[in-house]
Amino acid sequence: MKLFLIAFAVIAAVAADVSHLPSNEYLPPQQVSVAPVAPQPSNEYLPPVQQQQQEVPVVEAAPAHELADDGYRYKTHRRVVYRRHRRDVSHLPSNEYLPPVQQEAAPVYEPAPVEQVSVVAQEAAPAHELADDGYRYKTHRRVVYRRH
Repeated sequence: MKLFLIAFAVIAAVAADVSHLPSNEYLPPQQVSVAPVAPQPSNEYLPPVQQQQQEVPVVEAAPAHELADDGYRYKTHRRVVYRRHRRDVSHLPSNEYLPPVQQEAAPVYEPAPVEQVSVVAQEAAPAHELADDGYRYKTHRRVVYRRH
């Protein structure tokens, strides 16, 4: 059954109408219209045309921001925020101002004197030594302990 279906599909493809497809015959090239050639330039001198110069008003744009003396730009105004759909809180009791409670000042103790010991600074040994050619070479290998 499958073989019959495949054979029928092959016969239908071979017998299909292909008259709308282009043929392998030679087609002559189409005649392309040539654009008109520009006239030859003339050697006659023509002075430039005088144009009336209009005075353009000079408008200096306001700077987008101003720099402070230290060269940075600081924001000087706060952004306005409009809040919508706020709850009505007029029915809630209001908080009254309560002045701060007067507390006795805590006594200030002076720190105990500390004996100062001066330490003589020793010159630190250089971290590496350079060879005569100016490079630093490793003189010892790192010890690696392997775990088994």
